[in-house]
Amino acid sequence: MSIEGYLGIVTSNNNSAGKVVRKKVPHMPAPFRSVTPHIVVKHSAAAIGFYKKAFGAVERFRIPSPNGKGLIHAEIMVGAPVIMLAEEMADAGCHSPISLNGTPVSLML
Repeated sequence: MSIEGYLGIVTSNNNSAGKVVRKKVPHMPAPFRSVTPHIVVKHSAAAIGFYKKAFGAVERFRIPSPNGKGLIHAEIMVGAPVIMLAEEMADAGCHSPISLNGTPVSLML
């Protein structure tokens, strides 16, 4: 992707006249706000259930892992902000707080 893509400008020549068209696109698609937390947990599906019960979270979607043991990616909303989460995958460098003895949170800008 060019720097233009990061600045929210999309260049395309997919039109009937064959002309290059440049248009501004939102740099942050809805419902993302500014900073998006991404957490890594053990037992991600159970964690979503807990967040629903404890905080009234709404599940946007989930992508199960190919081996059926957890989720590669999921998104929930607690109020307006989106929270991303995934199952611990040590071989991919994704560790839960239990394995780290600390926090697995990263912030997406």
